[in-house]
Amino acid sequence: MTYCGLPGDLCEDSLNDLQDVFEYMYTSHSPDGGIANPAGVLKYADQYGLERLVSLCEIILAKHVEKCTTEKIEKADIDVIQLLLFAQRHNANQLAEFCLHFIAKSYGPFSKRPEFSLLIGENKKYVEEHQWPPLSYWDELDEYNQSQEASKGGGGGRFWKEGKVRAAKGDATPATSSRNRALRLFF
Repeated sequence: MTYCGLPGDLCEDSLNDLQDVFEYMYTSHSPDGGIANPAGVLKYADQYGLERLVSLCEIILAKHVEKCTTEKIEKADIDVIQLLLFAQRHNANQLAEFCLHFIAKSYGPFSKRPEFSLLIGENKKYVEEHQWPPLSYWDELDEYNQSQEASKGGGGGRFWKEGKVRAAKGDATPATSSRNRALRLFF
């Protein structure tokens, strides 16, 4: 299935999509062979106010995102940010919430993708406020590192500002060996 890898694929009109919508309208069931292009069907379902069909398409697309990102998010063939924007345009609120949550909880890998710059306004604010690990984690890690260094007589910690900047950008590269020890203890 390649129905949501590229932005153009999300917007293509298809006679098959419309046929799937009509079959659903007349039978209240999804087509026997399944929905071939849930993004295209979702667009028509929103246009015709078919909320159950929108929900069905949202579930199929969310499962597809999970399937495409099981190996590695950063190199996945699917563009979750474009899917988020598509979902918001077509009133697929559950799918939009899923995408926002997925992006926020995988902040590091997503921040390295070229389409990350498409996150603006409320979307960007939500992702930054709900990113994982949260910025408060890095503050607590800093305090922990400083207390560990102080207890060893080494003075203050030094991870600190540089590591927070890297963490905010999604770079998980360790700043110091003491940070590595702290991460092993913390997780």
